[in-house]
Amino acid sequence: MNKRNLWAVAGLLVGLFGCPAQVATNQKAAPTVSSPGPAATSKAGRCQDASLSLASDTVVATVDGQAITAQDLGADLVAEEDRALREYCDKLSQVRDGLVENRINEVLIERAAKKAGTDPDAWVQQQLKQKVAPPDEAAMRAFYESRKREGAPPFEELQQQVAMAMRQEAMQDAVGTMLKDLRTEAKVERQLPDVRPPPLDVDIPAHTATVGPADATVTVVEFADFECPYCSQAADNVTALKQKYKGKVRFAYRHFPLSFHPQAQIAAEYAQCAGAQGKFWEFHDLAYDNQAALDEASLKTYAVKLELNLDQMSSCVGSPDVKQQVMTDLNKGRALGVEGTPSFYINGYAHRGPADVDSLSAAIDEALARSGQQG
Repeated sequence: MNKRNLWAVAGLLVGLFGCPAQVATNQKAAPTVSSPGPAATSKAGRCQDASLSLASDTVVATVDGQAITAQDLGADLVAEEDRALREYCDKLSQVRDGLVENRINEVLIERAAKKAGTDPDAWVQQQLKQKVAPPDEAAMRAFYESRKREGAPPFEELQQQVAMAMRQEAMQDAVGTMLKDLRTEAKVERQLPDVRPPPLDVDIPAHTATVGPADATVTVVEFADFECPYCSQAADNVTALKQKYKGKVRFAYRHFPLSFHPQAQIAAEYAQCAGAQGKFWEFHDLAYDNQAALDEASLKTYAVKLELNLDQMSSCVGSPDVKQQVMTDLNKGRALGVEGTPSFYINGYAHRGPADVDSLSAAIDEALARSGQQG
């Protein structure tokens, strides 16, 4: 079967939403692929073996006979070569992994269709027909109300678009469930060599709020913005993950307030100051639960609700120390290449999939497997 037809029918390559770092638009990201499975990496498969670094004494030019060597180009050359190599290896890993995942899914669907006595396209269509029903008006209104922005046209004008969006979401969910079920019925083993670059240095400063054992073999670091609606959705997912991996995985929250979110900075400062009184996560949850009200007056009411010392909060919020803490997180995110929120790093590797429980769980389980643990 032609793979383009298969994915067109199935709607498999699901985009994800996030708050972009540069512009305030909803932009679909690259197709989701799973992280590479455990595999012995041959020397020829290591990322560093693709390096074309110049020896320091390599002559790169001459001026009237005076040699200019690679060493004369300064530290920028080493830094830029390292960045280019990392981008190449990361992209290569994603491309290989995506093609392997797509082919595994194709084989699973082809086998299921053959067992049912039909062709893959017809089998997928039949599965979607059984699992995806047209939404009723009540469900569409609820969908519209949960996602509408200020100034949005009335429901009646957008009803057709809402129905299409709901159907698309339902199809994506159905395909995901379908492939997950097929995998549970088959023995899938991957031997793709791991050519990823070495992990990034995603440190956890003393001011960072964490949950989980400090010596955990797997650490999940989130860069997020309190005003980003997708971070609010991710917060609920992370709460579930904290419970699921309690005692096994360490979770850390670092700030990345976006410039077009006017309340993100002050919310981050309030959260940090709540953390200074031992209630970062409680404030974190309140802020995300009440994301429509992040003005300072509202933030103060959350501090009152948590019975925080208001005098300490008053002297903390806006202080140079807490501003520097938020700026440290922001600068670190920029250095890592964070392009939007939420962004997750698992043991130093950027999570490329959506920030839902299943996708993050798969990546965490993979990291645990690499460390010799079970999810």
